[in-house]
Amino acid sequence: MTEPTTVPGARAAALAPYRTRLGRDLLVLRYAADPDEVDPLALRQEHAATRPRPDRFARADDLADPLDLGDPRPPVGTPYRPPATDTEAQIVDIWAEVLGLEEVGADDEFFELGGDSLGAVEAIVALTGVYGPRWRGDVPLELALLGAHTAAQIAAVLTDGGAAR
Repeated sequence: MTEPTTVPGARAAALAPYRTRLGRDLLVLRYAADPDEVDPLALRQEHAATRPRPDRFARADDLADPLDLGDPRPPVGTPYRPPATDTEAQIVDIWAEVLGLEEVGADDEFFELGGDSLGAVEAIVALTGVYGPRWRGDVPLELALLGAHTAAQIAAVLTDGGAAR
């Protein structure tokens, strides 16, 4: 179903279902626009309060084309930074798998990438499988990570023993 859009440069938009490699169902807002003529963050802000709310956004040359998420990373406000450590790399790999993304930056926020509570649980289960269920022997890992929203923040908790910020 085609959605109205007032974002300059976007010709049309349509919601489409998409199933990730892990079998999670997402709602993708596909938008037709000429390259570099639309601000994807403006489009995201325009649809932030709509119901149903899109989980992902993807530019398409023609909305009639088969669904292809195209961009390896959804539009977010943080510039891409590749992982700098093995721990960050492991975390972004887990997030990419959970979120069905090709590219996740070390400073990207999980929920801004389209993550939700179910995805957060999946990510914590995966991290628990790698790092064990407890942090410093007595605190459940999910509590240690409370407040850590980026791979870099989580890596700091897991490797430095620093508190989540």
